[in-house]
Order: sequence, then structure tokens, then C-alpha cells
Amino acid sequence: MRTIDASVVEFVRFFRIGDLHPKVEGRHFSPPSSEDGERAEQVAAGLLSSREEQISAVFNRHDIELKLNGRIDLVVDLSKEQATLVEVKATRCDPEQLAPEVLHGHWLQLKLYGYLWLLREGYVPRLRLVHVNVRTEASDSSDREASADTLSQLFEPLIDAFVHWHTLRLAHQRQKAVYLAQLKFPKSRFRVGQRELAAAYYRAFKHRDRVVAEVPTGAGKTLTALYPALKYMAETPDESFAYLTAKRSGSKVVVQALDFVASGALQVLHYHAREQLCSCTGGDCEFSQGFYDRWQLARESFWHTPKVWGIDELVEFAQAHQLCAHAVQRELLAWSDLIIADYNVLLNSGSLLSINRCSDHLMIDELHNLIPRARDSFSAQLIHSDLRELRTNWRGSQTYLARLVGEIITHAQAADQPEALTHSVSRLLAAIERKREKPPGLELDGIALSVFFQLVKWREVASLCDRRYRLIRQAEQTVFYCADPSENLRRIWSEYQSVIGFSATLTPMSFYAEVLGLTNAQLYQQPSPFSTEQLEVEFWVDVPGDFKRRDIGLELLAGRLAELCELQRTLIVVSSYTVARQLADRLGGVHLFSNHRTLHDQLAEWLPGETMVAPMGSGLTEGVDFEVGFLGTVVIWGMGMPSPDEFVREIASVYDDIGRDSFTYAYQFPGLNRVLQAAGRLIRSEQHRGRLILADHRWQNNQYKRWLPDWWFEVK
Repeated sequence: MRTIDASVVEFVRFFRIGDLHPKVEGRHFSPPSSEDGERAEQVAAGLLSSREEQISAVFNRHDIELKLNGRIDLVVDLSKEQATLVEVKATRCDPEQLAPEVLHGHWLQLKLYGYLWLLREGYVPRLRLVHVNVRTEASDSSDREASADTLSQLFEPLIDAFVHWHTLRLAHQRQKAVYLAQLKFPKSRFRVGQRELAAAYYRAFKHRDRVVAEVPTGAGKTLTALYPALKYMAETPDESFAYLTAKRSGSKVVVQALDFVASGALQVLHYHAREQLCSCTGGDCEFSQGFYDRWQLARESFWHTPKVWGIDELVEFAQAHQLCAHAVQRELLAWSDLIIADYNVLLNSGSLLSINRCSDHLMIDELHNLIPRARDSFSAQLIHSDLRELRTNWRGSQTYLARLVGEIITHAQAADQPEALTHSVSRLLAAIERKREKPPGLELDGIALSVFFQLVKWREVASLCDRRYRLIRQAEQTVFYCADPSENLRRIWSEYQSVIGFSATLTPMSFYAEVLGLTNAQLYQQPSPFSTEQLEVEFWVDVPGDFKRRDIGLELLAGRLAELCELQRTLIVVSSYTVARQLADRLGGVHLFSNHRTLHDQLAEWLPGETMVAPMGSGLTEGVDFEVGFLGTVVIWGMGMPSPDEFVREIASVYDDIGRDSFTYAYQFPGLNRVLQAAGRLIRSEQHRGRLILADHRWQNNQYKRWLPDWWFEVK
């Protein structure tokens, strides 16, 4: 017999009804937070002589045992004559303003507690629903009585439906386990070091560990991660995985690999941003109205055909059932075997709860890219021009709100009192919420909505602020900047049973493990499948690469490049778009890479024997898998170090404060990564040969040269 453990809250959520975004009198109400719920329970407990109570019951259906577990907020007067179960719900409005579907969910949860109590104690208690408005701490209670027959007739069909859904899920898991147990490695042989790394990943999944791995370009890093994940999934089919990538092209590679390895065996959700699936912005969309009523009828078909749920599949399913496609994919998070998504799903606070609750194991591709993305995600900005425009708009109609916006502008422009600024932000948010929930309400759109989101993000980031943050004031924005994201990331990693991260460029590995909050991870470096004989490395140390001598370096580099005669394509990588344009003008007759044109079109125009100039960090120098033999020569001018703007200087300052070499952490290692990424575009197979030219006077210094890959210079 298979056992299903489910909470009362999970059970009730499964049977939600009504709109996706419930509202009353045309207005939305902000859902209460967990802190609101705790405060509401404290208020209610102060009014009653009571205690909380754990409760559970077991239901047998054929070969399935369902165990429902819950916690009754308050149990009053424990006697058969007067026992009352109390469910406390926090609200941010008066109870009569709650949407009917919200009240339905509250009563369904309380009645389920009553049914579980009946099964355990043999009698039906009185039911009391208490709503506490956390803004005013005013409470309102409503009592109901129910009979044993009424509760049984209500919940027995729901339990049957819940078990039926899980029966379909378990059947899928059995079929998946059988298929994956027989799965063979899809290539004829493992590459050098690939089997050992795959085994390390498997052990990490099994023993709830963390692994950081440097996997050379062309060594099959996607398959090396997916294969052990699938084999482990065969042993634990009820556990799920998330595979995160930095770019859309990376997610496509994963989808292609899954189609190749396990087509039709898995429920794979390719998670997309809302704007890629629908254009609605609120709760007035016809597909969000009555969403849960239609979703209860539509969701069973999810189990009929395991597949990759991409944009086309989600939209087709949603349209067939008159549902919001974005909401459908959020519902499918909990039931998917594997979720493929962008980093934002991990880092964005709104998505964080969903994916952390729905995935047990985490795989992160292009791990080096997570550092700048995490810094941005854990930072917040207030745009001065937006604040000024909003103050002007509100001066006539919302005088008090306009004055609060003015306070924020004053503190933001001074940027010397972060606590005062955050306090003003919190005051404005609270005032906006009161206005929105008080008739006739306050509509937020356009610039008001944009500023509202900025304020919410600022408040969230301020709650994370520690010595690794810096307050930066610029001419048109004030930024709470996360210079070191390691602590925030470490909190995220703790939500997962296992975490593996990999990239072709994680040198030095100790640096990346520290900055990514993975200091407890096992570190692996997979040997390169390529040999020294395949790569001719040259150092043009007579070409200066520093900013002060840029013009001299440009002339020398252009002269040296004019002497090159290549039959294959040549890629020249420089520090910025400005330098790329200047070099292209000097050389003449070369392609200049542009972010405003598709990569496909530019590659199609780039013929053998021709040259392309591109900046480091562009779409052409990172993450592009060129066909074997596409490139013949790669020339890299410069050390890739970031320009010393305010943000980079603050990064250096933070690392200096915690006892690290600020130049190395803020400039040298990030620059080295850009160089190695660009160089990694060249050799794509064991049969390919190429020429790599590193032009910069600093390559004479072993401080830089020591970090280059061994296989470039050592004969195997």
C-alpha cells in the first residue's frame, strides 16, 4: 500500500474555487503575510482560553493510504458539550469585504478540521471562524454547527478526488521509474573525466550534498548533469529537479538533451516569464475569472501524455480550457518531474517560494553568470525622475501621498541616512495599501505602478541589508546594492536537498565557491578532452592593453592583425563596443558584432576567411556553441577587467572589509572569466585545431598567466 502524506492546507488549496485574483467591489486586497497570521493568532488567543491542537486522520482507498495532517489554531473548552474549534485568519480588510471564494476556502479548512475531529473523537465540535484585521486588530467571529452526515457528504467525495489525482501521479512515477532504470548513457563512450563527474553528481543527489564543477567547453556538461539526475530519479521517482540556465539558448540545449535521452518519460515544465505567455496585467482577464473552477476540470489531462511543457504546449492547453497560461504553469510547478527555468525564477522573491517548495534538487548551468545576476536581483533602486513625476501627478488628488513621495525624494537624493529612507518607503507603502482598500480605492497604473514595485523591492532588500550592502547615490537613481551576494545565496541553497553548479570557467574555484555561498561544496575540475597539439597559443605582449595607452595599443594591434592571413574565420575580442568600433574602422572590411541584430543573421553573413570584431561579454563571446571548425583564430585584446565605476568600487570595498584582496576579487578574477569564455569559443572537438592570440602586456606577469588552463601548454 502506498502512503500519501498531505497537509490540510494543501488539501484545501487543491479544491480552490473562483477567480485567480479575488476582489470585492472591483478592488484587490493584498494577501496577508505569515507575520500577519502570527499576529492574528496572538490577538485571537488573547480573547480566548484555548490552545492549539495537532490533528490527523488516515483514509484508505484501494491500495492508497491518505494521511491528512493539520494544526487547529485554537481549541476551546475541551468537553463534548462545549468543545469549539477555532480557525484564525488574518485579513487586511473588514471580513465583509472578503471575496466569496476566499471565505469558502476559510470555511472549508475549518470544516475539514471538524471532520478530522469527528473521526478521532467521535463527535462533531462547534466551528468558529475568527477574522482579525491586522491593520486595526479588530476581530470578527462567526460560529457554525454541522452534523456528522453533512461533513461526511462534503469531504468523502473530495477525498476520493484527491486520492484519484495522486493515483494518476503515482502511476506516472512508476512508469517513469521503470523507463529511467533501463536508461543507458546515450553516447557511445564517456569523454575524459565525464564518468567520474557524473558519479560525483549522483552521489551529491543521493547524499544531499553540494558540488561545484568546472567542465570544459565541449565536454558535454549538460548531459553529464542530466544523466545522473535521471538515474537517481529512477530510484526516487517522487523527488523533483530544477535545471536553471542564464540564457534562453541554454534552456533550449537542455530541452534538446531531454528529447534525446528521455522523450515521453517525464513531465518537464519549461518555465517562462509571464509576458511570454500572456499580455494581461491584472485580475480582469477573462481567463483569470473563474480560473479555479475550470482548472479543477482541466488538470487531470496533465497526466495523460508526459512531455515538455513549453510555450506552445502551455498556450494550447490553456486556450483549450479557457485558462490563463501563466497561472497554469505555476500550478504545474508542484507536479513536474523537472523544471527548466531562468535564474530569475530562483532569485526573484515572488518566484522563490514556488520553486523552492516544488523542487528537491537544483542544477545550475553557467554558474559563473549567477554572480552578477544575484547582485542585481538582491539590489533595489529608486529612480528619481519616476518619483518626481509621481509626486507631480498626485499633488492635486492625493496630497498626503504626494508629501510622502517628497520625503522619499529628499532622503534618496541625500543618500546618507538609509534607515530614514527605508522608513519613508514603508510609510508610503502602508498609506498606499490603506488607500487601495478603502472605497473608492486607489488605482495603480503607469508611473504609479512602476514606483510601487520599486518601493516593494526596496523594502524587501532593506530587510536583507548587512555589511555586504552599499547605498549608492547617482544623478538619477539611488541604489541599495548587494556587492557580495554570498549570504543571500547560502540561504537559498539551504532550501534544497542537493545543489550542483557547473560552468566551463570557474577558475579559481575557491573564489567562485566563496562568492556563490557554496564554501561547503565539493570542488571538481573535469579534465579537458582536448590536447595541447590542437591549440596554438601566442602572447602579443608588445601590445599594451591598459586604458592610458589604448590608442597606442589600437595602432599596434591593427598592424599585427593586418599581417594575419586566415582561411577560416577570425574572431577578435576586445574590451568594449567603443573599442570594437574603433578597431573595425582601422582594419576595414571586417564585421562588427551588434546586439541589435540576431545572432543567426550575423553568423550567416560571416564567411570563411572573414573577421568579426566583438566586445567581451557579448552574445558572441559567451555561451555560443559554434559548429566544429567554424572558427580558425581567436584574438583577445585586454584582460577583461570591468571598468572601475561606482558599483565595482563598492564591490572592491566590501571584499576589502572582509579581508579579501579587493583587486583580485573585484577586477582580476571577473576579467579572467571573460577571457576564458571568449577563448572557449575556439576548440569544439577532439579533431579541431585552432590558433589563440592573447594580446596584452600584462600577460608577461605570472599573476595573470598562472590561471590559464594547463591543457593549453602541457602535452598529454
